[in-house]
Amino acid sequence: SPTSFSLTGGAVRTHANMFRRGAAVALGADAPPVSRRLLEMAALLFVATVPLLTAAAEAGKQEGDPTCPCVDPFPAGHPPNTTFVETPSLRRCLQFQPPGASAPYCYPLDYGSMCQKWDLNLPPTCADSANDPLVSAPPFCQQSWCYVDPRNCKLKPSPSEYFPRSQEVYFSYETCGDMNAFRSHLLVHTLKERDRK
Repeated sequence: SPTSFSLTGGAVRTHANMFRRGAAVALGADAPPVSRRLLEMAALLFVATVPLLTAAAEAGKQEGDPTCPCVDPFPAGHPPNTTFVETPSLRRCLQFQPPGASAPYCYPLDYGSMCQKWDLNLPPTCADSANDPLVSAPPFCQQSWCYVDPRNCKLKPSPSEYFPRSQEVYFSYETCGDMNAFRSHLLVHTLKERDRK
C-alpha cells in the first residue's frame, strides 16, 4: 500500500521501477534520453517523498484537529501529588486513584499528550492489573483522545475527571476524530451509584 513505502534498498528500486515503467509507456519507446533521465529523477523523487508525506499525515493525526490541537497539560511539570514511583518497577508514574481503590494506578507520564487510545491498556475500567484489555470494557476504551487548551479550541472540550478542576485540564475525543463515549460512561456510572444509595 502507499503508506508502506520504505526508503531502503529493494523497496525504493521496486517502486521507482514501477513508476518508470508506467511513465515510459506514456512517453513512448522513441522518447529522447533527456526525457528518460528526467523520468528517472522524477521516479526517485516520488518514492522518496511518499514516506515523508505519510509521516507528516500521521503526525498531524496525533496532534489533533488544527482548530483544537493536543497539548501537554502540564508544560511546567506535574503538580504536587499527581505522580509517584511504582514498586517494584521503580517507574515514575502519573497517579490515578479512583474512589474506593486501595492503591494508585500507574499511568504514563505523557498520558493524554497526543491523539491515542490512552485507556485501552489501563486499569481499572479498561484493562486488568496486567494491562490486558477487558472483554467487558466500555466503548470509550477503544477511542483516541488528548488534552487540549479550552482557550484554543473551537470544539467542545470537557473538563478532566482525573485531575482537580483548578488545574483547568480539559480533554477532547472530537479533536482526534472520535465521539465522546466517555461522557456516556460517566453518566451511566453516576446513575448506578445513585441507585445504590
